[in-house]
Amino acid sequence: MPALLALGLAWFLGGALFEKTLAMRRIKPLPGPGPAALVKLAMARKPVTMVAEFEPKSAVLLGASELVGYHPELFGDLVEALQGETLVGLVATAEQEQDGRRLLAERGLSPGAVRFLTLPVNTMWVRDYGPLFVRGEDAMVMAVDAEYHGPEGRGDRWRDDELPLHLARALQLPVRTLPLRVEGGNLLGNG
Repeated sequence: MPALLALGLAWFLGGALFEKTLAMRRIKPLPGPGPAALVKLAMARKPVTMVAEFEPKSAVLLGASELVGYHPELFGDLVEALQGETLVGLVATAEQEQDGRRLLAERGLSPGAVRFLTLPVNTMWVRDYGPLFVRGEDAMVMAVDAEYHGPEGRGDRWRDDELPLHLARALQLPVRTLPLRVEGGNLLGNG
């Protein structure tokens, strides 16, 4: 019971935890609303549910940083198969974004088929390190940031650990930071 109480208290004190997390991880500010505004919004929405895999999505997040460089045909196939969906392609460098746009043009796909976000990451395995997305009773979506420790601990994958905070900010989503450690493994939700 004390552990649940501590977890619940940390959840609702997310604003302070979020600010502390930014400071501890020495995350550089990105353009967009400040973390305090997003946390205040997140804290106003208390009951949340994890979005299930089978529920309708507002977007598909595609870890594209390695796809465009090492598996360009697969990248193109995925974009073609997901036409009509809102695709967010996560890349680590401006060069990868340019490569992705070139691949779209080569296949005759619309330049708007993928909304590229250039954010610092170590790997393309976004489902291993998050964020998790939850929905409030009012259907508002927010991101949940857990501490990520990859196969070798946080070590050389610290950018992956920081991605949920950067991504939530880039998408202008409120974020809750949880005292929860994930170690990868394709996080799934069944609602």
